[in-house]
Amino acid sequence: LLVRAGDDLAETALFARFVPLAAQRGVPVILEGPDDAIPLLETVDGAARVVRRGGRFANVAAESPLADLPRILGTTLDTIPAQGGYLRVPRSPRRELPAPVPGRIRIGIQWSTGAVEADARSPSCLLSQFLRLAERPDVDLVSLQAGAAQDIAEAGAGALVQEIEGIEDPAVFAAALV
Repeated sequence: LLVRAGDDLAETALFARFVPLAAQRGVPVILEGPDDAIPLLETVDGAARVVRRGGRFANVAAESPLADLPRILGTTLDTIPAQGGYLRVPRSPRRELPAPVPGRIRIGIQWSTGAVEADARSPSCLLSQFLRLAERPDVDLVSLQAGAAQDIAEAGAGALVQEIEGIEDPAVFAAALV
């Protein structure tokens, strides 16, 4: 089974949890992605191989976008894999990120895919829709959104949402999730 990851690191991180489930079905999984995502994809359990986008593959019986695995596997709300630690930081980020505050939950948010707004399939929403989470005393919101400074400033959310520089780097992105 050839599973193709998209360009969006947040989407890749979200749906990577389904690769081990696909592999448990007894078919070898080849996980394909863009160059910048390869270090992150190589940390995903269940992939027999991780390859760069654009290669040709012999003996591939089927292929699927990574984001389609939940549907293909018949996932329901009760069967979403919830185990922690299905991704690892692929290498040390260029800079140290602040450690999570003990007793608080760090929640990574991404509110826009950058897709054209007229595209009805775009999962984009407004940053303001996440801000109620920040009202909880046990929650820290961390932006997984590349280039988020303007959105955060416009929403008046600078004190509520931590922006991380260099989030486009897979190591920084992964470090923000753990």
